[in-house]
Amino acid sequence: MSPSPSARSVAFTEVAATSQGQQNTGGYSVQITAIERNGDQLVVRARFGVPDPGGMVTQVLTSPAHVVSIAAADATGVHEAILIDSNGAEHIRINTT
Repeated sequence: MSPSPSARSVAFTEVAATSQGQQNTGGYSVQITAIERNGDQLVVRARFGVPDPGGMVTQVLTSPAHVVSIAAADATGVHEAILIDSNGAEHIRINTT
């Protein structure tokens, strides 16, 4: 039996994801803008959006997230992943091994 196209693609890819966690209103966003390999580090750059002060937003719980796929070969040998925002601030650093 031949695997489905989606099963084949999952076998050869890895994912990078980021989230702003649960927010009390709409108007929040997150977008991965770049992924760079630096030796055994994977540096994920993301832009985080927040609603304008006093702006109209939906009154609903939201959990903004962005997930992207990368080639498994590009993730081979990665031991650390770092999330950096558009201002250059580090949000998290995790050991991937």
